[in-house]
Amino acid sequence: MNKKKILKKNQALAPIFFIIFAMSSIVIFPATEVRGAEQNIHIIMGPMGGTMYPIGALMGEIFSKNIPGLRYNVSPGGSITNIVACDSNKAQIGHTTSEMAFFAMQGKEPFKSVHKDFRGMFTLMNMGIQFVIANDSQIQTLAEIKAKRYPLKLAVNPKGNVSELMAREMLGRYGISYETIKEWGGKVNFASHADMSSLYRDRHIEAMVLYTSIPAPTFVESDLTRPLSLIKMDDKLIDFMKETYRLEPFIVPKGTYKGMKEDTMILTGGILIICNKNLPDELVYKMMKLLFAPENLKRLTGMHKEVEAYLTSVKKAAQGMSIPFHPGAERFFKEVGAIN
Repeated sequence: MNKKKILKKNQALAPIFFIIFAMSSIVIFPATEVRGAEQNIHIIMGPMGGTMYPIGALMGEIFSKNIPGLRYNVSPGGSITNIVACDSNKAQIGHTTSEMAFFAMQGKEPFKSVHKDFRGMFTLMNMGIQFVIANDSQIQTLAEIKAKRYPLKLAVNPKGNVSELMAREMLGRYGISYETIKEWGGKVNFASHADMSSLYRDRHIEAMVLYTSIPAPTFVESDLTRPLSLIKMDDKLIDFMKETYRLEPFIVPKGTYKGMKEDTMILTGGILIICNKNLPDELVYKMMKLLFAPENLKRLTGMHKEVEAYLTSVKKAAQGMSIPFHPGAERFFKEVGAIN
């Protein structure tokens, strides 16, 4: 082989050797591993336009301003997918509901396996399952949908969100599925909170289901242009949902939405802030101290009146936890006398 051929061959191989060398120099860090003074925290919350997403953004802001080197990003998720993300450490902090957290630890439906690598930080608030329907709709109860084989135009959150699961369960108790709704000439839309408002305003839908704060911002906005009410639940449905999902009855007073002419019973559950179990104990302890410092707690409770109504004390934040606390959170609650 002459010198020119050898030179050409070496020139061709040079970029390959460089890439191999560069790749061998890359160190893959988990999202929460400290690199010098830097930490990256992924916070996964509810859909954009809902109650939980801005709360996640506020938490991240508080952490990043007070913990040197901590950086954060917030992404939309759902009560079911957030558990999977935190359990697998694809996210480090998120929100879920008390019943979904309990089911995940047990590996019960809707989870396909046991999830034990996430822990509780604190209880943020109560939320309610709200199935609303336009006052000008031809039906006002779930039983009527089945009896009339009504072509319902419905919007629910995307699959993986607990709101969607609750919608399916409630309809299912009356022998109604998404497929039967379509067979009767209706339609089911999988939509974000913000998209629901648009669909409702433009009369593409007449009913919506969300597991969210009371009142729900999406429903308040929708109610302004087209009055709506909460669908009434019968005793059998309430008993089933209580027994299956550990939910509690709650009376929503008339006038909560302008279209509501009478008090209506719904079901509520706790909203939990959770985290990956491997987040450093000291870091979680610092986060808890920051969030419950008076000036930050005031900002947190100012995000929504349901948060304000529930988080009246640090002791309330320690109640209703259906899974084990993260050691850092447990240390904080013990120090302030919220738990023994």
